[in-house]
Amino acid sequence: MTSRCFRALAPALALLITGCDKAAPAGDPARPDSYALRLPIEPAKGDGAQRIVLPAQALVALQRADGADLRVFDGRGRMLPLARLSAAEAETRQTLPVPTYAVSGPADNALHTPDVTIRIANGAGVLVDAQGSALSGTAQVTLAALLDTRVLEQPVVAVTLDADLPAGQPVTFTAEASDNLKDWTFLADKVLFHPADAVAPLGPDRIDLPGQPLKGRYLRISWSGEAGVTIRSAQVTTATAAPVPRIAIATSGAALDTPHELRFDLPAGTPPAAIRVTEAAPDGILPVQLYGRNNREQPWTLLGAGTVRQDARAGGNLIDTSGSAFVSFRLEADKRTSGFSATPRLELLYAPVTLLAAFNGAPPYTLAAGNKAATEVWLARQEVAPDDGPAPDGLPLATAKSDSAPPALAVAPAAPGNPFTGTRAALWAALLAGTAMLGFAAIRLLRGNAEEVRP
Repeated sequence: MTSRCFRALAPALALLITGCDKAAPAGDPARPDSYALRLPIEPAKGDGAQRIVLPAQALVALQRADGADLRVFDGRGRMLPLARLSAAEAETRQTLPVPTYAVSGPADNALHTPDVTIRIANGAGVLVDAQGSALSGTAQVTLAALLDTRVLEQPVVAVTLDADLPAGQPVTFTAEASDNLKDWTFLADKVLFHPADAVAPLGPDRIDLPGQPLKGRYLRISWSGEAGVTIRSAQVTTATAAPVPRIAIATSGAALDTPHELRFDLPAGTPPAAIRVTEAAPDGILPVQLYGRNNREQPWTLLGAGTVRQDARAGGNLIDTSGSAFVSFRLEADKRTSGFSATPRLELLYAPVTLLAAFNGAPPYTLAAGNKAATEVWLARQEVAPDDGPAPDGLPLATAKSDSAPPALAVAPAAPGNPFTGTRAALWAALLAGTAMLGFAAIRLLRGNAEEVRP
């Protein structure tokens, strides 16, 4: 009887353990019609290797975080040879140091007033002071770094700082250019954050620039007067052409849990490179921190920090996600403030993705994206485009066509930590079922022994 009970319950127990996580099979990755999105591609003139910069629709349609569910099919439904270019391969870049000088100015941040001019004090560029009426009788502190970029021939796409930051305090760095050290043009800004319990700052210590020509100009990196900021040196990255900008996708569906906390889940797919937070109501200055995780069993990981302001130049505060592949996020406003009075607007920014395809099939061609069953099929760049040809950024550009802009990406409000998630509930059910089965077997065994010893 006991063995029959084990045999009867074991299949049910196994089904209970595995059934919750078993997904329905996806379509055949070799078939174009098994992908969530299909866009026509118009190749450039000629055949051979060409570049494809993914449109926003394709990035949103991806169902794998590694982007392996991307394909290009020809008119016969055959997959074209495909390579994925890194940022370094998509653009011919060069990184080099530039002379960097400290700029001293008043503690009240008068550096940005119109009557202040930076002057190279000794004529040799060794010491830099900010001069102007606003400086008279004012205590001097280091407020900026001056980078001498006048000799650079190619556009600058990034500045990397070797800097010390105050622990636990977000610092907003602003990049501006000038040819006369008086009139400055805003280029970009970036928040850097060094947690108190971390060895290094979160995220990249790089300020991305939109391919600015800086020949004959200076670059100024300034901040808002926070104590403890020191820039020891800087490097600039140049490229032969302006970089492809990040792709911004609006979201819908987010809702505040409390005035100080907003949780949301992203659909599976390519993780964003950054999240832009914009106030939906006049809430003033709000320091925020962004956390991420993949499921409720994991602890929250601090990804970055920033200060959301109504007057942000880029339409909101941008927080890098530190290259993480998390799908659940928590945005937390500083408890020293009143928090958000309305749910802020969230915008996801994706790093551009450039593919290299050999258009040697039969037209028409189709870009396909979105299939969980797809596996990686990337070839090496040299296999698609030989090294004796033009550099990748010099190859022709094919265009994936779409008739409309992508809709706002729906994000799911994440419920607070719930111990009874699907996986955990299945494990508890299996444990209870196993306990009940063992208890039933023990009772049967005791009864059998009692019957054997009965006179």
